[in-house]
Amino acid sequence: MDERGLPQPFDGQTVEDVVRAYEQEGYTVVRDPNVATLPDFLAPYRPAMIAYKDGEQAVVEVKIQGTLREATSLPALTAAVNAHEQEGWRVDLYTIPPTVLPAVNGRVEELNQDELRARVRSVYELVQRAQAEAALLLAWSVTEAALRQFARRESVTLKNERPLAVITTLYSLGLLSREDYDFLREAKRARDVIVHGFRAPDLAPDFVLHLLEKVERRFHPVAA
Repeated sequence: MDERGLPQPFDGQTVEDVVRAYEQEGYTVVRDPNVATLPDFLAPYRPAMIAYKDGEQAVVEVKIQGTLREATSLPALTAAVNAHEQEGWRVDLYTIPPTVLPAVNGRVEELNQDELRARVRSVYELVQRAQAEAALLLAWSVTEAALRQFARRESVTLKNERPLAVITTLYSLGLLSREDYDFLREAKRARDVIVHGFRAPDLAPDFVLHLLEKVERRFHPVAA
């Protein structure tokens, strides 16, 4: 992947996100190209898509996270494309998350109303004790539960239960404002920083409270 590809970091959740991102960058995208549309040197392969723009010709592969070891043809594809680099060809590789959260593959249960109330109370208690990072993690768990509940109430079928995919789906259907969409993505990024073992020095308690208040007001995770 080089500077000619998509802006980094790229946090797409689905193949459709990858296609949309290339098109927004001005590329023409051919998904699932067949032999008739491929140059001879790519005939033995079945890339996810080809993206064209101003002499650039990107062979785009999209793999599910954790499956790269199973992509046995990828080294040969890369070598074949690199042999034509002077003609403007390159390989762009992206990984996307599974469509179902890993935890859901096991035995899990949705939080009930009492459990959600308890988590909401705990968020406020953590903020009062100046533990903003812990409060954000708990507030985000309430947020994810609230988003799934909201989608069900609006009769939205979620093909991908990853939080960013849920947020994007609701926004694309007009069920989230742009302000809510941007704020929830910002909260998700802050959550990721903490979960992956980093500090979030700019995280203010007011941000956590704003997230929880927005979720309670907009999505009503806890019935009155």
